[in-house]
Amino acid sequence: MRVTDLRRYRLVPAALAAVALLSGCTDPGPGPVQGDTAFVGATVVDVAAGALVPGRTVVVDEGRITSVGPSAEANLADGVTVVDGTGRYLLPGLTDMHAHVFTEDGLLPYLANGVTTIRNMWGGPMALAMKEAVAAGSLPGPRMLSAGQLLDGAPKIWAGSTAVADPAEAAALVAQQAADGYDFVKVYSRLSPELLDAILAAGYEHGIAVAGHVPQDVPLLQAVQGGMRTAEHFTGMLAAVFADDSLPNPDLASFDLRNNDLIRALGRGDIDADGLVDRDKVAQLGAALAGQEFWLVPTIDVMKNFTTLSRDAHPDAFQYMNPADRAITRMLESAGSAMVHPELQAGETVLYHVRADVLADLHRAGARILVGTDDSLQGGFAVVDEMEALVDAGLTTLDVLRAATLGAADFLGERGSFGEVVPGAVADLILVEGNPLEELDALRRPQGVMRAGTYYDRAELDAMLDGLAAKTAAVEAEFDAAPPFAPEAGARSDFLGEAGGAAAIASAFTEEGTVVTAAIRDADVWNLLQITTSSDAFDVQRDGEPIAGAALENDGWRLTVGGEATGAPVPGEAAAVLTGTPADILILDAAVGLLGEGESRTLVAWRCGPRLACGGVEAERLIVTGLGTQLIRGHRIYESTNAYTVAPTDDGAGRVAYWMARPGLFSGGPVRIEADGAASWRRIR
Repeated sequence: MRVTDLRRYRLVPAALAAVALLSGCTDPGPGPVQGDTAFVGATVVDVAAGALVPGRTVVVDEGRITSVGPSAEANLADGVTVVDGTGRYLLPGLTDMHAHVFTEDGLLPYLANGVTTIRNMWGGPMALAMKEAVAAGSLPGPRMLSAGQLLDGAPKIWAGSTAVADPAEAAALVAQQAADGYDFVKVYSRLSPELLDAILAAGYEHGIAVAGHVPQDVPLLQAVQGGMRTAEHFTGMLAAVFADDSLPNPDLASFDLRNNDLIRALGRGDIDADGLVDRDKVAQLGAALAGQEFWLVPTIDVMKNFTTLSRDAHPDAFQYMNPADRAITRMLESAGSAMVHPELQAGETVLYHVRADVLADLHRAGARILVGTDDSLQGGFAVVDEMEALVDAGLTTLDVLRAATLGAADFLGERGSFGEVVPGAVADLILVEGNPLEELDALRRPQGVMRAGTYYDRAELDAMLDGLAAKTAAVEAEFDAAPPFAPEAGARSDFLGEAGGAAAIASAFTEEGTVVTAAIRDADVWNLLQITTSSDAFDVQRDGEPIAGAALENDGWRLTVGGEATGAPVPGEAAAVLTGTPADILILDAAVGLLGEGESRTLVAWRCGPRLACGGVEAERLIVTGLGTQLIRGHRIYESTNAYTVAPTDDGAGRVAYWMARPGLFSGGPVRIEADGAASWRRIR
């Protein structure tokens, strides 16, 4: 089996040069030791040896460790900032090698929890900008490595990823991601063996790593032999060690119905789990993976979400989430086990324990493991949870601590420059109260975190987190006085306007038509509006009272205000009242529906303002045109969204563009609205 070792992450040459330059700097010499910061009196945790070295002084200068020696012999120059490490433990910063970060605010919770390096598994231009800002020191956060857009087969699993059509396109996409500056290419579950081979070959050619899901129809060792660097979520592992080769790959039951019968049978007890795995195959696989440039990223704790097992929740994490993530968390908590069929959930619980046993056996045989959470909501708060779950699976505490520090350095080709408290290493360090070799829980709430030489004590970290909490609280307070929505109103989306307005909107299908509910704040007064639209009429209520409506007559649409018909009928294919707020996205969607690219409909509209005060408002004829499907990034939206323009038939002012996302797992519904080319509203959840 040929296994290439050339698919490294970039950053290596400079790091190795620094190590060579500084590797002998353990002796500070007779004169005072120069530096920016010194940790004095700390017990250094030697993760390589699995030992404690008490009474050390660790000197940091220009972002790197320059010396490590006995505190009794340390002679520090004037001006060196001293951090008292007496009675505390100093160790390398932790890593989350399967993270998802969508906003700048999402970085701080990692840093505050001692996570100094993350591997962002789905990125875009915003991720590259954040990575550069962190590297430049203008944005506090962990060092970032980031993938670009996911590469999947057809039909793709996630909207916003790319369904690769053929090997030539695969090679071009990899070349583009390498040119754009991404650190690795993430592959996904529906790629064919041929397409994965093409991506791996292109990665080799362009010097960019390939990692991610071992695709459902690709044998694990084929992926390893081709140079794939990681298998996320244990994908491909069980299919490689099943005693019965005819069994389907059990991964991703939510997206691959071929395995549902197997998993349900396990849940019912129809299949004996004890005979599911061939232990000889496990030993052979472990031997094949030992020493290879391939790592497992089990994300074992988050996999409990598909089982009957419970995960630790962190109330602290919730207060630091942005409003969109809070809404998602509430949605997931309220749905609970209802998101998974009971038999599938029971079967996934059986498989969870089987995976844990196989993982421990593979690790003992030499397979290498990284710590990754796949938790985009709790961020850095979940890293120690993942570490403890790995211990529960059968790894030792030292195994897991190494995986979270030194293992990541080995993976990145940066041994000696990262993941250890040694001269020459980047000064990514955490200071904790307890001994992490005895109890991983000691890693929670570090007393201090240093990232590339910049030190944050606990008080500073808490103050920064409090700033995040206050920011979210201030946004949510904008809606404290909003009228409540009935449960049947549908999923609610909230928007804030640059001019001080606010709008909460939702829509639902009923026998009478599509009902749009909108709470709109105008001049500090909230109005609760309800617009019911059918194919030949619409009705408008404000605060439960009918105020307007329109019906399709022989000659066109005529508006009624307060029970009185106004104006002459105006011809058009659909009709709507417009508020000048994001409520118009749902109103227009209800009126004209889904339009393909280039498809258009004529709309009769009355621009009645945020209170829908339509008296004296004249009708306009507008053209609504579909622009096709677009990718919109922002407030966690990765859905493919349908874009539209609304333009007066006379080409005058008053053009509107809006984007409507079809329902997805994390997001959907109204996304954005612009008036005359300017976006004056932003969706916040």
